Amino acid sequence: MPIQKQVRCVYGKFTAVLAAGLMLSCAVGVEEYSEGFLLATVTTFEVPDSSLADSIHIHLAGTIGESSAYSFNRIDTARTGNLFQVAVWGQYKESSKEVYDPVPPSFDTSFVLRSPLQGLHYINLNSLGGLLRDSTTVY
Repeated sequence: MPIQKQVRCVYGKFTAVLAAGLMLSCAVGVEEYSEGFLLATVTTFEVPDSSLADSIHIHLAGTIGESSAYSFNRIDTARTGNLFQVAVWGQYKESSKEVYDPVPPSFDTSFVLRSPLQGLHYINLNSLGGLLRDSTTVY
């Protein structure tokens, strides 16, 4: 019987060493990755007092996120009657294996809203800093 005890002891140690080795190899080199979308912080929101025809020219500027892991993604617009809803979106892609510049990227862009209606139009801009509002008259 002493031989069986010795085999069990060696087998138990081997299993423990193998399990520890597998845990260590899995922990080293594990990359954590996350991505998603967030509203931009808008610092400049310019709408002209009046607009000709069906074109409302909008100028926006601001920052996106907290680091260089963030980037400009898109501008969403929706119109109901004479009310426009606008949102500027950024995207983030972060990896635990990357080092990012702590300065958030900035954006400065202009775009045109189209409306077949004449008269006073309202623009609501959804921003990370809150809702911004302005209006223009379309002739």
